[in-house]
Amino acid sequence: MNRQHQIAALTLGLAAGIIIAANSPRATAHWQLFALAAFVLIALAFFVRRLTVLSLIPLSIFGGIFYYQIWHSATTHHSIAADIGQVVQVQGRVDGTPYWGSDGSYILRLTNLVANGQPMAGSLRVKTLLSNGQEGYTVATGGKLYHTAAGEDAQLIYADTQVVSTRRPWLVRVKTAYTSGLERALPEPASLYMEGIVIGNRSGLPTDIQDELNRIGLAHLVAISGYNLTILIMIFHKMIRTRWKWLLLVSSLWIILGFVLITGAVASIVRAGVMSTLFLLFQHYGKRLSAVYALLLTALITILIRPAYLLSDIGWQLSFTSLAGIVLLSDPIRQMFPARFKLLPEIFAVTLAAQIFTLPLIAYHFGQLSLIAPLSNLLVMPFVPVLMGAGMAAGLVGLVLPGLAGALFAPLNALVSWQLDLIRYLSDLHFAALDIRTPSLRLLLSYYVIAVGAVTIRYLPGARIRYNKMQHELDLNSEQAI
Repeated sequence: MNRQHQIAALTLGLAAGIIIAANSPRATAHWQLFALAAFVLIALAFFVRRLTVLSLIPLSIFGGIFYYQIWHSATTHHSIAADIGQVVQVQGRVDGTPYWGSDGSYILRLTNLVANGQPMAGSLRVKTLLSNGQEGYTVATGGKLYHTAAGEDAQLIYADTQVVSTRRPWLVRVKTAYTSGLERALPEPASLYMEGIVIGNRSGLPTDIQDELNRIGLAHLVAISGYNLTILIMIFHKMIRTRWKWLLLVSSLWIILGFVLITGAVASIVRAGVMSTLFLLFQHYGKRLSAVYALLLTALITILIRPAYLLSDIGWQLSFTSLAGIVLLSDPIRQMFPARFKLLPEIFAVTLAAQIFTLPLIAYHFGQLSLIAPLSNLLVMPFVPVLMGAGMAAGLVGLVLPGLAGALFAPLNALVSWQLDLIRYLSDLHFAALDIRTPSLRLLLSYYVIAVGAVTIRYLPGARIRYNKMQHELDLNSEQAI
């Protein structure tokens, strides 16, 4: 078993173990944990000389169960979730951009919590009618804690909020300065849409635009990908030409770290930062890193950093599944077209591959199945690279030349306005999406198991030979047709 197979078995087994542990009763008897630990140690000692996929996957599953138990115990110790059902007085810092919900409430996410005078771990979702809380502010609130289906540990419903301090962390100030520059260059809603594309600030988008993106299968558009970092690194490498490769590597890594921190270190950006770092390190040391291997390593590292990415973070899930679809399926789809076609098959293959992997996830989270997702991606996604590059420049120019930024980026505003009109037109089509019953977690996982299994068959030696023979015959037929 080569290294890539080992990483694949380890990643899939760890993810399966975490999902199993998260969806099983939390109270696990000590004797059960001891029995599992003894089994893992005995199995590991038995298979250490000949570790195969069949032995590594069950070991990884048990490892994922244990890792989740340890992580869950550490994060729920003195957690705000332990006080659900009680009335508390809470003080915390606003994390991320607050937004207006569909029911007219102003929604905040609080971290760095102090409840009834005691420091608490976790995060708190607050629904209020007051819009006085801004990102980075310290606010005080109180009321009865309830469960929440969102990513936070608990929530307060229609609570009063009071601003305790308007002093913001310096990272929030940097991010706010950049977004203010973007707002000087572009009017709303174009500036809010560009914030979603450039820095992944989905919460700042108006609710109607978010619903339109979900309806036409473009929710992943504002789940930031590694493309933003790629643009930054490429620009930096072209500007800084030096024979000191180590200096270029260190500088690039600092850029990645700065971008991750400035954009708030949300899960999808962490994934992009990890993958970009892996490619840079492998390139610096003269090693070849395949896209599949990079995808597996990135998934393993980010899951180990925080298992909640896998379990509840929609941004990480959409970002990762869309990238996984592109890596695993775009090449087979593209090769189904005759060789004389170049650009259109490339765009179609990338968009369709991303949709095959993201559509079930969107249906699971939003209860909608987009019927025009391939078409909407084909029409919208080719413009995204231009929007990303121009959007990054607009935010910087808006800071330096606020008076001229609006005039300089008027063409960008026209392009964004056209794209928003296109998104609205597509979402208004009566056949754009179906409101469906939310699929179960078991059904969702079964879909991905079948999809990954079908792709994996192609990489088996016999299947690869048959596939190459079929592709060769397809190319011959296309040449004869010409």
